Amino acid sequence: MTAGNQRSNYIGGRTDESLCRQGAELLKKSGYPPADYLFLSPMKRCMESAGILYPDLIREGRFEICEGFRECDFGRFEGRSWQEMSGEKEYQDWIASGGMGKFPGGEDPKDFIKRCADTFEDCADRFLLSPGMPDSAAALVHGGTIMSILSVFGDRSKAYYDWHVPCGGGFQLLLDRELWEKGGGIRSVEKLFPDGEPD
Repeated sequence: MTAGNQRSNYIGGRTDESLCRQGAELLKKSGYPPADYLFLSPMKRCMESAGILYPDLIREGRFEICEGFRECDFGRFEGRSWQEMSGEKEYQDWIASGGMGKFPGGEDPKDFIKRCADTFEDCADRFLLSPGMPDSAAALVHGGTIMSILSVFGDRSKAYYDWHVPCGGGFQLLLDRELWEKGGGIRSVEKLFPDGEPD
């Protein structure tokens, strides 16, 4: 959670905000599972989250930064709230697209989803199929990144927006090497914070 999130602004790939105080406190109270390795978005809020949740892994260098996990570029919507744009035609046109039209001056959601899914597939391939990799990993990424990955690799009956998570929320995935080699499926997906709040 950043100050922009608190104002309901579109905080995407152009806005490199730090965690707000409440966002940092939320993470400190969270029950995230342990991990042996980290995959991180390059943006401050994810790097800072990693420092709070997995300080030993950061200190020991057991992480990698994945540019492909950067949040979507919201173009002219970046840093603005839906309330202030509600009367603008280009915002209404985007809403009419079901939230899947290209962001004016920004990224096309279809390209964003592909970018995130390709990055996840690359990370999973190396994690599952390379010798000497640890047993567990965490990806500290953005809501849109999570939605993109699970809309491709998760339950196919669910669409992009069905995978929405609140700030600080996420999912725990179980990947099976044999299943992954046969087509990249995820064995199970479990919400970390079922009610949108830490346990």
